[in-house]
Amino acid sequence: METTTRATPVLEPFVEQRTVLLTSFRRDGTPVGTPVTIAVEGDRAFIRSFDAAWKVKRMARNPEVEVAPSTFRGERRVRRSARRLDCWTARRPSTPPS
Repeated sequence: METTTRATPVLEPFVEQRTVLLTSFRRDGTPVGTPVTIAVEGDRAFIRSFDAAWKVKRMARNPEVEVAPSTFRGERRVRRSARRLDCWTARRPSTPPS
């Protein structure tokens, strides 16, 4: 049985959003926007990317990111902290390994 957790108010606008603009920051502070897919559960938002992608390298250096719906205006930006998860750390503690 799978249970879902209602999104927190700050992430609520992204629940139905399929693609968002993820803005990470270079060493010199220059913002770099990249469209990514997003999944929201409770107080967490998940994106997927390749290990070698520059956005992953930028987030490893500086976990502060901005997220905005991928629209022409890119409104409702939310600044949060990001951290890299592998397939094992992404599992919930209550989920038994299979």
